[in-house]
Amino acid sequence: IEFDSAGICGEVIKTVKTKIGMRSDAECFAIYEVMGSSERCMSHDERLSDTVSKWERLSRSGAVRDLKLLFKKRLFVEPYVNSSDPVECDLLFNQLIEDVFEQRIPITHKEAVHLCALKVQSEIEDMKAGEIDYTSVMRILPRDMRSTVRPEEVATTHKTVLDMSPHQAIISFINLLRSWHLFGTTVFAVSQTYTSTMPKSLLLGIHQRGIYLLELDTFRVMSSYSFSDIVHSSPAIKSIMIVIGHVAKGIKFMFNTNEATQIAQLIKDYMEEMQARYTLTPTEQSHTLSADFEIDELERQNSEIQAAEIYH
Repeated sequence: IEFDSAGICGEVIKTVKTKIGMRSDAECFAIYEVMGSSERCMSHDERLSDTVSKWERLSRSGAVRDLKLLFKKRLFVEPYVNSSDPVECDLLFNQLIEDVFEQRIPITHKEAVHLCALKVQSEIEDMKAGEIDYTSVMRILPRDMRSTVRPEEVATTHKTVLDMSPHQAIISFINLLRSWHLFGTTVFAVSQTYTSTMPKSLLLGIHQRGIYLLELDTFRVMSSYSFSDIVHSSPAIKSIMIVIGHVAKGIKFMFNTNEATQIAQLIKDYMEEMQARYTLTPTEQSHTLSADFEIDELERQNSEIQAAEIYH
């Protein structure tokens, strides 16, 4: 896609939607800068020419080789997707396939079989009779789950969805994953030694309803807090401080992560999106940042953390 050297990310998003035939009012999509295994959501007023220039410098130095821009859904707010827009559905479908593969969404054995069958049906028009490979479709599953699913199971389940059109199969695939009560959660693997009440390694989930602290392998919810409970979130280079309830007397979490800035920005984006859609109640308004000296003290603590991280 061509863009003007002075073009900003928000303009390019509109161009992408037009090029791929997506509705112009499709919500909560963003462009990500992907560098190797890390990705960063680009702000709407960011110039893509600056990013490309940075890539050229990195490529010449050999520091990073796998560079690309990725267009995908950023915020998941109900109803999540417009089922009448096949382009939006297809994009979300492919994004969810990656989430399943990367184990960002928990699935059972039965769900895994059904997802594989729906994936086959979504591509049925491109297949010839007798050429369905029920083994290769299992590549959408996490590697440690593939050996537990037999091709015969997928073939049997596929017979039950043969009357679906490819688009219906895609919608069913999305709806099956939506049965998880935290569907749409962006999960970050973090660690902490701040409190003995939490495991050292866990998942921090950001959802439209707030933040969730999840067990690493089971996705079991250990604690959850609404956005109105969050009075402060401050990222350092390799950690993020999140304060719940009250700046001075509330619960403080310190999570170690290389994605601290992305976590803080995602929390901010969800809070702004939800506030724009729903009016804050007086109770929620009372939880907004208070007492300037208390905020200053938290910022001072976080500055010390950042300085220590740079020193080490």
